Amino acid sequence: MKGKRFSKKFLTGQIFTYFILIFLFYCLLPLGVASSEAPPQFVVTWGSEGSGNGQFEIPTGIATDMGGNVYVADTYNHRVQKFTSSGSFITSWGDVPKGNGNGEFDTPIGIAVDGSGNIYVADMGNFRIQKFTSSGGYITEWGSQGSGDGQFEYPYSIAVDSSGNVYVADTNNNRVQKFNSSGSHLRTWALGDFAGEIILPYGIAVDEDGYVYVAEIATNRVQKFTSEGVFLTRWGSEGSADGQFHEPSGIAVDGSRNVYVADSHNNRIQKFTSEGVFLAKWGSEGSADGQFSSPQGIAVYANENVYVADSLNNRIQKFSYQPTLITLDQFTAVPEKDRITLTWTTLSEIDNAGFNLWRSESENGTFIKINAGIIEAEGGATLSAEYSYPDTTARPGVSYFYQLEDIDTKGISTFHGPVSAMLPKATVFYPPYWFGGWYTEVLRFTVNNTSYPLWWPSR
Repeated sequence: MKGKRFSKKFLTGQIFTYFILIFLFYCLLPLGVASSEAPPQFVVTWGSEGSGNGQFEIPTGIATDMGGNVYVADTYNHRVQKFTSSGSFITSWGDVPKGNGNGEFDTPIGIAVDGSGNIYVADMGNFRIQKFTSSGGYITEWGSQGSGDGQFEYPYSIAVDSSGNVYVADTNNNRVQKFNSSGSHLRTWALGDFAGEIILPYGIAVDEDGYVYVAEIATNRVQKFTSEGVFLTRWGSEGSADGQFHEPSGIAVDGSRNVYVADSHNNRIQKFTSEGVFLAKWGSEGSADGQFSSPQGIAVYANENVYVADSLNNRIQKFSYQPTLITLDQFTAVPEKDRITLTWTTLSEIDNAGFNLWRSESENGTFIKINAGIIEAEGGATLSAEYSYPDTTARPGVSYFYQLEDIDTKGISTFHGPVSAMLPKATVFYPPYWFGGWYTEVLRFTVNNTSYPLWWPSR
């Protein structure tokens, strides 16, 4: 039988078609790397090592609520702390020593907030999930140690979708578990040698469409699933280039479905599209503003503010895509006779609405606003301005710390400081011993706002 013969024209056409198909195939693949965009700007940081209010022992998980408040899983203080968006302490619950009672923790790691403001905590050392009100009131819990449905082997992180379903990265069981808001088990995935296999999941996040993103610390990758656990795509490999990871931990998604990854051992944050296309990165190893030491957790609020749990630096850093655009020349606190005068000078102000002043009696304590109404902006894009505010409620002998908040026309805040000052203690005057008796103060009179005592011999 004669073999079939192909003409040169036919072969050329086939080869051309083949190359066109290959070209189209690669065009349809996610590229993984795109031209990068500008990262957000550093705004403020708070925290230090310790167990006081606003201090941390390895903060890990971080989340925000609808009002912009920030919740931190203070892991080795075995507690949760709640802050304003600028880092002022609000409240905390749980505490050292660790425990396993209602509202107690053993190395809490992950934290998430649902649309009603309820707080979910991955209580890792107790192999359970606990649910609280926004002020720390205990609601319920579920879980125990094991590999059955609803059991955990070191649950590391947690996320909640818009329907209130709860997703848990069940780390040492190499799987994700899905629950309803009361803790009833709904679904488990995935363990096995296939696309979508999960190996040591550390971070988990859900976008507004219900897609689930999992950061795997062992495989240095991110995987994307449907809400039912169907594998969609993955990206990442070990390394330090754009789109590569070295032990990714925390993961978050903004309202535009961009994905942020805490690339822990590369000491940076990376930002991607929902399909894994690289967009931006920021950070390096260190303790200066914008630097990190093993960042573990990340949260995004309103597409503008990014909060990072800078774990080994024991602090939280806040970044913003739309910070207030002022150039601050100086901010000082000067003690005077009966007040502390706060002064600041701006070199330029763009879209600045005004200022607030905040005071605390410790650098890491709770800051309280001291001005009644906003201090209106007076500068402009090419116009400098000088400001002054008297703190007449300062007490002698107390060290005060002050922060300056500037607020843009969209209501976004940037904090400066703190600066500190202390009024000297008043000198106590004891009248001399006179003719065998002591003086007694019998009345006081005031001249030019200064109070003077009138002394009289006591005997």
